[in-house]
Amino acid sequence: MFDEVLDVTVRRWSARILEALNLPIQWSLPSGKAYDLGAFSVPRVALRGKHSDARQHLLDIGALVVRAAERFGIKCIGVTSPALAFVPLAVGTSVPHCGLKHRKVMLTQKQMRAWLQAFLPNATGLSPRERLRSGVGAAVALTIAGLSLHCFPGFSSRFPLLIAPMGASSVLLFAVPASPLAQPWSVIGGNVIAAIVGVTCGIAISNVPIAGAVAVSVAILAMFAARCVHPPAGAVALTAVFGGAGIHGMGYAFAIAPVAMQSTMLVSLAIVYHSLTGHRYPHRVVKVEATEPADASMTTGGGFTRKDLEAVLARRNELIDVDIDDLEVLLRETQLAACRRTFQNLTCADIMTTSPLTVLKESDCSVALKLLERHAIKALPVRDANHQIVGIVTRYDIQRASGTVTGPQSIGNALGWLLPGKDNTRSVGSVMTTRVCTAKGSDSILDLLPTFSTTGHHHIPVVDEGNHVIGMITESDLIAGLHAGTQLLQLEAA
Repeated sequence: MFDEVLDVTVRRWSARILEALNLPIQWSLPSGKAYDLGAFSVPRVALRGKHSDARQHLLDIGALVVRAAERFGIKCIGVTSPALAFVPLAVGTSVPHCGLKHRKVMLTQKQMRAWLQAFLPNATGLSPRERLRSGVGAAVALTIAGLSLHCFPGFSSRFPLLIAPMGASSVLLFAVPASPLAQPWSVIGGNVIAAIVGVTCGIAISNVPIAGAVAVSVAILAMFAARCVHPPAGAVALTAVFGGAGIHGMGYAFAIAPVAMQSTMLVSLAIVYHSLTGHRYPHRVVKVEATEPADASMTTGGGFTRKDLEAVLARRNELIDVDIDDLEVLLRETQLAACRRTFQNLTCADIMTTSPLTVLKESDCSVALKLLERHAIKALPVRDANHQIVGIVTRYDIQRASGTVTGPQSIGNALGWLLPGKDNTRSVGSVMTTRVCTAKGSDSILDLLPTFSTTGHHHIPVVDEGNHVIGMITESDLIAGLHAGTQLLQLEAA
């Protein structure tokens, strides 16, 4: 079915091109004859022209088709001979002399399907509620903006209540508010600059079509220079040129009223509306802990830096309608999602040290210090009489309290211990850290990545549903678990 539709489409387009050049061409499709184009079969098409110069016209058209196709990333040979123009050859065959020597057929069914699918609409990915929210917001904002000029002194009926480009601006403001093209400076600055350029071109250039083309071109360059590219601003520039006597009579005032006033009104209403409906505008990136570079670098493919992303975008040398911060967050979240999928079956219970040493919060610090030194560990979970975790104590906590670590606070603690009449013993509960990050045995080990990388913790107790300590995980345990998971994946792949 796809082959038939594609063949009919190609023949119709080619026939229209030839008819436009006044070449009466007849198509014939001999049954059973076809040329194999990779994995794609196209019926052999014979062209018969009545004009003596048909050969040269066909060759020129073929060269044009080839160049146009290459602009879309499609490599083909164009035409072959005057009797079989537009007939594809087998992959890898040479091309007879037709102005396109030594070219190869590179067009495949997959490439052609991908090229044709580019004309189809993409899925929006928005819920019906979000679509309704965008539509209602645009309706409310345009209504208020359209009537806003009535409230200003000196309003005249010659001012348009609402210019058409404001409708395009509202689409960006309410449908894609996260786009860099929809931010306040882009909307207001882009529209005002385009209006000024359009009025100037309308005054300086008498030929209206040329004035419109120059206005849009110069407006684009000016918006790039001012970093306020806004697509609807192109329509603002054309409106200033083609708007008629009413717009022309306003002169440069057109850039103030209605363009600047209505643009500012739309932006203000967008800020209020998005805030009331639980959205952020102007758009700003919220970086969550799970997307920090240290987390993303734990994926099997390695991490990337901001400089890597900037270098890739610079090589593309084109404007991408996504903020670079948004793109970075999306890529890091994608890396983390891939990492979760890879290690989804590896839990904290698989890598933790079971039956860890604990200490009562009423115990003396010297007892905790002896346990730390005897077992060559750096931290102990602190429990109460019900064996529930209440804190964690490290060797550094005890040394700081005893004064063996230099610093004003440790010196004060040491002097307090040496004062006459003071109890020179301290309990673990008085020096422990009470804010403890814990994990469940069923948690994925990837849930620990943000905790280790962003909070400065080096030991995470594992607890059960009753908040009883059942294990301890260190950074080395996590690394060993990730390494073991990677080795297992490699063995399964082999």
